[in-house]
Amino acid sequence: LLSWFQQKALSAVEAELERANTDLRITKEARKADQILWKIDRAHGQRFILSGTTAGSENEFHQSYFWSDISGGSTSFQEALLREQVRILEIEQKNLIQKKDTQAATSEILEAGAARLEQAVHLNELQRLTRKYRLSSIIDQLQFVSDPIRRNGKSELDGTPDGMRYIINQLIAIRDEDAQTIVL
Repeated sequence: LLSWFQQKALSAVEAELERANTDLRITKEARKADQILWKIDRAHGQRFILSGTTAGSENEFHQSYFWSDISGGSTSFQEALLREQVRILEIEQKNLIQKKDTQAATSEILEAGAARLEQAVHLNELQRLTRKYRLSSIIDQLQFVSDPIRRNGKSELDGTPDGMRYIINQLIAIRDEDAQTIVL
């Protein structure tokens, strides 16, 4: 019962939600992989530091310590960056879910409004038909009353048949106008 535009918008939101979920999953996997690599680099750096001190080269020890400290700092920066990206993707996911829910609610409201409008149109149509048949009934009754008066010629002096004829013609005009607007 959704309109074409609503279905298209809903499918676009669903595609965006799927993309955000995929990005979130990939980012989480990348973060886990980076953590594993950081642990491996850290263990390797500690072995390198130990081998440097046993060789007696104090300069190598300081260089390896410096580089392991920098690489540890960059991985913690990368971790913070990845955490922030994960948080942003989670917020986007929540927003997309909320947007999808909002569109579903809007769709339901539009469907209910369309049903009410359709009901009002049917009611209006029924009222017009009822009015048309009432007018036809009044016209028939007035013609039934005015024909014997006209034939007998009793009220021609006071103008009653002409007045009734005028009323009948006005009612016929109203009925015909209603019939034309129904056809339109």
